[in-house]
Amino acid sequence: FIAISPNALQEQNYHWEIPLNPTLAPQTSDIPLLGPVGIAVNGLPIYGPNEAPRDDYGDPFLDGILDYCNGHTGPNGDYHFHARPECLFTDTAGNTSLVLGYSFDGFPILAPYVCTDAACTSVIEVQSSWVRTQNVANAWEAHEYVAGAGNLDECNGMTLPDGSYAYFATD
Repeated sequence: FIAISPNALQEQNYHWEIPLNPTLAPQTSDIPLLGPVGIAVNGLPIYGPNEAPRDDYGDPFLDGILDYCNGHTGPNGDYHFHARPECLFTDTAGNTSLVLGYSFDGFPILAPYVCTDAACTSVIEVQSSWVRTQNVANAWEAHEYVAGAGNLDECNGMTLPDGSYAYFATD
C-alpha cells in the first residue's frame, strides 16, 4: 500500500438533500472551489476538479495525487473523488446511461458515453468543451470553455434525446 494523501481517513457524518425532480436554472452558476459538489452512487462525495489554495488550486488528476479510484483523503479525513470513480464499476467503457452519481442540483452524473441514434446502433464517448489553454498549476486558469470544442455545454452536460439533462464525467 502506498499512501497518496498525507491525511488519515476519518469517519464522516454527511446529510445531503438532492432534488428528485431537478429543473434547469435560468442561468449557470459556479461550483464551489472547495468541498463537495455531488455524491457518487456509493455515498462518497465528489469534489470539483481542483485542490486547495495552498496547492494553488491545482488539478489533482493531472498532478497525480489521486489513488486508483480517482480519489484521496482530504485534511478533514474525508475520502472524496475528483475524477470518474472507475473502481466502482466493471463496465464503464461504452456503457450508456451509467449513473456514477448525482450533483447536488439533482441531475445525474453519467459515464461519458451516449448513443448516436434512437436504436443505439453505435456509441460515442462525449468530450468536454473545456480546453487546456495555459500551462499553469491552477486548474481554473489552465482551462477555458470553448463552445463546440466538444459535445458538452459549459457545465459539462447536455440535454439527452428524451429531453432530460445530465452531466458527464469526462476525461
